Amino acid sequence: MTVISLTFNLPPLSLDADNRAISSESNNLHQQILKTRFDWENYSASNFNLQDAIDEVKNLFLECRKENWDGYFAQPISIKSLSHAIKFLISLPSWLEGPSISVEPDGEIEFEWRGPNNKVFSVSIGENNTITYAGIMGDGEEISGQTKFDDSIPQKIIQNISETIE
Repeated sequence: MTVISLTFNLPPLSLDADNRAISSESNNLHQQILKTRFDWENYSASNFNLQDAIDEVKNLFLECRKENWDGYFAQPISIKSLSHAIKFLISLPSWLEGPSISVEPDGEIEFEWRGPNNKVFSVSIGENNTITYAGIMGDGEEISGQTKFDDSIPQKIIQNISETIE
């Protein structure tokens, strides 16, 4: 399989961009370029950046790998928890928005998604490879539970994340 990576360093979109088009065709082209830039900037801003999320988890591990990292007797993040958390991130569908990432006092790594109308869904994963989840869905319904995390994220977790952010 061949993969091509393209990097676009576009200057910020200006709504009053200088349009020196003379013909209707060049004016249409100018408008299409502005629309494409706008669409690209919105796409780039909303999609999940896997490498950034992995880097954030690694940085949290470095900050919280010792007991009492928070000054309130918090448990450290273990290497196993770090490994499971990275595996979880890699398993997320690329079309999902990225989560906010934090560490819980029990040493588990938490991933949280917030959506409109006060919807929230969080997933914690630790040493034992169990996903603990909780959420408040659109109708105010509270959900929670645990499930095993093996080679893929269970569909009910993906569905809950998707429902939260839509």
